[in-house]
Amino acid sequence: MPVIEFKTFFRKTLADGKPFGDVGPYEEIRGTLKFAVNPEHTSNEGITDVRCAPRNSQSRVEFSSDISIIRPVDPSKISGRMVLDVVNRGNRVALPNFNRASRLQIDDDTPVDAEVDLGDGFLMEMGYVIVACGWQVDAPPQNALITMTGPEALDSFGARLRGKVYMQLQSPEDTKNFLLSDKSHKPYDAADMYESEALVEVRDMPDGNPETMPREDWRFGRIDEDGSYHADPSYICSKKGFEKGRLYQVVYTAEGAPVIGLSFAALRDCVSWIKHGSDDVSSPANGIEFAYAYGRSQTGRFLRTFVHNDFNRDEEGREALDGLIANVAGGMRGEFNQRFGQNSKDRNNMMHQLFPFTSVEQTDLETEEVGSLHEKLDKRGSPLKVMYTNTSAEYHRADA
Repeated sequence: MPVIEFKTFFRKTLADGKPFGDVGPYEEIRGTLKFAVNPEHTSNEGITDVRCAPRNSQSRVEFSSDISIIRPVDPSKISGRMVLDVVNRGNRVALPNFNRASRLQIDDDTPVDAEVDLGDGFLMEMGYVIVACGWQVDAPPQNALITMTGPEALDSFGARLRGKVYMQLQSPEDTKNFLLSDKSHKPYDAADMYESEALVEVRDMPDGNPETMPREDWRFGRIDEDGSYHADPSYICSKKGFEKGRLYQVVYTAEGAPVIGLSFAALRDCVSWIKHGSDDVSSPANGIEFAYAYGRSQTGRFLRTFVHNDFNRDEEGREALDGLIANVAGGMRGEFNQRFGQNSKDRNNMMHQLFPFTSVEQTDLETEEVGSLHEKLDKRGSPLKVMYTNTSAEYHRADA
């Protein structure tokens, strides 16, 4: 079992101890899970660069995730079912969607033990356990977010990797600085701040004609309000400024590539641990028979990628999830399992719009490639139940 440690930060009763029907009151257990996966195992062979990650003395790759377990105070009231809340950029999505709960507004000052709203108690009254496990290594560094910490891939000499990164940036106001990330996530730093081949193109529309921004008009670094320049590989800046609303598309060489695909192993092995425990680390929610994942938007796309790559079998050959719902993900996947991938990115004409799109076999009209999102699941007869839900927005935008 890849879970090798469960460290608890706190344990607290929720909703002022309010009882939810016959199940009674609920509590939250918050902590971290430490994993050690076998990079040579067939269940992990689809994780990009996992064999390039440093290994411990047992030749396993270690990483850790924040975890929140919301369960009945009386464990005997657990119904045998759990919802895996596939957090969106570190934020919970299951309780706001199933329980009509208010979404916690997280900023730099939000404490890790901030109260979780249980809403109308829909899941609580049925005795569900709700587990949120961190999977995203580049989420903003805010204590209350549920994130993951993992290793970088290294070359055969132990050096950090370099590679090209494509970034699309846009501001609602004129600005002199852009952080090299989507939605204020952790950026991929420039390997060479004087890289001559680095490129910035400017467009007014995603499919509009590009204008190349002269290299002398921008540089890596940031400009303070007093106009002083500071070297910083996480930013680009321009004394002339970047105009509000325009699309700035940046291509540069970055250094340092986390093994972001370990996110799939984190969720898979977290669920297997909750259901089965391990010899060394017992499960805090014994008796779970069925596990259902729920992801919305970004994490709906994450689950579509999970399905496409068939990451549902753990190292012991067991199915982790019994079912999942990918909500408002459209027909897309995402950059969740590639070197220098950007987990948060959801722009048009990017990695997430690759074929196949459907759960049944389809032919790509451009390439004549034949495939299905569920091809690997179907080939081995997986019992995983999958539900995709979309709204008119996904169809009218052509996401679905």
